[in-house]
Parts: sequence; C-alpha cells; structure tokens
Amino acid sequence: LAITLVTRYITPDSFVFFGILHEIAAASVLGLLFRRLPAIVIAIAAAAVIAAPHYLASAAFDAPALWPLGLSEMPIRSNDYVPIFPWFGPVL
Repeated sequence: LAITLVTRYITPDSFVFFGILHEIAAASVLGLLFRRLPAIVIAIAAAAVIAAPHYLASAAFDAPALWPLGLSEMPIRSNDYVPIFPWFGPVL
C-alpha cells in the first residue's frame, strides 16, 4: 500500500498499483491453497495460469479493479506491473 501511495503521488500517470511486491504477497497467500495438492495437479494449475492471459483476456476485465488479474484486453500503464496471471504460474 505504501508503494502504491508514494508512486501515485510522485508519478500519478503511471503509478505502481500492482507491482512485483504486490504479486509476491498475493502469490504467497494464493500458494497456500495448493500446498497439499498432488504435484501433477499443481503443474496443471501452473500451466493453466500461465496460459490464461492468452485464452481468457476479455474486455470484461478492463475495469481498473480487475487489472491485477492480468486478463484485460487494454494495455495497462504502470511503472511496475506484474499481474497474477501469468506470474502466479511460476510460483506454483
């Protein structure tokens, strides 16, 4: 939150709203859901998360609140943008 607030103040046109630190925190929490699953299930989920932006991108995800997902069709302008899809895949 501090990074978002400071970069919003310094560079309001391209502030960091979901950067690498946001992704690390979100992926750490989401990763807990996969801890006890078999390795093959995790591998399939990782492949699906990595492929999702190529197949699921839609204008329905163009709302700013959904930008952290990484499924928007419009280009996102930010200094540091690391969305959940596809970057949660390597975490898995």
